[in-house]
Amino acid sequence: MALRLWGLAAGPVQAALVVALLTPEAQGSWYAISGLQRFQAMFELGAGATLAAAVARQPDRAGGWLRWGIGWYAGMAAAWLLVAGPVGAWWLRAEVDGAAAQIWLWTAAVTAAGLPVMPLLTALESSQQVAAASWLRAAQGVAGRLTGWGALWGGAGSGAQAVERAVAAGIGWGWIGWLLAGGAGSVSAGSAGSASAVARGLLAAAGAVGGGGGLSWRREILPLQWRIALATVGGALPFAAMIPLAGLFFVLGYLVQRLVIGPASRGDDSNMLLVTLGLSIIIENAMLAIFRSDTMTIRVPYAMSMVELGDVLLSLPRLIGFGVTLLVALLLFVL
Repeated sequence: MALRLWGLAAGPVQAALVVALLTPEAQGSWYAISGLQRFQAMFELGAGATLAAAVARQPDRAGGWLRWGIGWYAGMAAAWLLVAGPVGAWWLRAEVDGAAAQIWLWTAAVTAAGLPVMPLLTALESSQQVAAASWLRAAQGVAGRLTGWGALWGGAGSGAQAVERAVAAGIGWGWIGWLLAGGAGSVSAGSAGSASAVARGLLAAAGAVGGGGGLSWRREILPLQWRIALATVGGALPFAAMIPLAGLFFVLGYLVQRLVIGPASRGDDSNMLLVTLGLSIIIENAMLAIFRSDTMTIRVPYAMSMVELGDVLLSLPRLIGFGVTLLVALLLFVL
């Protein structure tokens, strides 16, 4: 919650600093570099969410999943550095200027340096250590953003984005170095213990399994990842996703009109009612079958806590959710 509140507060502050400290041309470079960072979702392809769901559901195989995640993010870092870096620099050099292209290369390099840390944080969150992982993410976000603001104030311009990501990557790697220096713990995922012990246990388990983490990409990873990747890429790049979707649904609409609705419209009016109703049922159930729910449950200490009100026992998590809903509704009504 604190990290989300920080994000809500930091966004307007950064926007104000960019407007106040940068010229219109420099603002264009800033937002062009920020826009290029959004393409990171196309390289990640839902790997983070896949890893989180898999570790929560199969804590006994957390080491194998973490090894797969580390391999994926290491490959993603290499691809980001060797593909996104030069392509983005070429585009910035053609559309903005050479200075922006140079800043982007540095930003892409420090971004790639921080990517291999992410799978361990994700696995830690799914191993009943949400608070510890959130604190580390908060440290990365707050320290990186404050340092970036300092660089922006000091005249670094768009290079402040590279400074921010470099600080976040440094904190992540410093934490991993501290874990490795403390020895390989024996606490496994899903077990009680300190966050550092669980993290060391995850790293030890990942190192103990064979290549590929002992997982079948076709049977275990692909069925889960492709749905998450589709949703992630479409959400991160909605306008780009509209292009193939528009063509796909044009073809589907034409085929349905030509082969189903058109012939049915030549009969009684009841034919159209039955055909459209049948189509809606088929489409709805097909989507439910393809994009079925894939829930992830994380056990927390207060999950079964109850609040006693007279002779009535109320679930504490549900009571908190009800209170938050009322608060948000009140804020929306007032604002």
